[in-house]
Amino acid sequence: ELPEIDTENRRLLDEHKRRQAVEIETGGAAERRTVEAPASRVRATPAARRLAKQHGIDLADVPPAEAGGIVGEADVQAYLDAQ
Repeated sequence: ELPEIDTENRRLLDEHKRRQAVEIETGGAAERRTVEAPASRVRATPAARRLAKQHGIDLADVPPAEAGGIVGEADVQAYLDAQ
């Protein structure tokens, strides 16, 4: 006989949603806001981060070779060459 997993899954999902939401009380009324990851985090390779740091470049200014891609060392070098 298999254990009832639907109830446990619902409980875990509810717990996860509670962790994602932050209740802020303002003047007696509670507002729910969703906690989101910062959008300012740039996806880049370690070599790209190292090269950008050496030259004092903000990785947010370096466009990746592919739209929505990860900034690579070659992208940082191309940005430096264009400067």
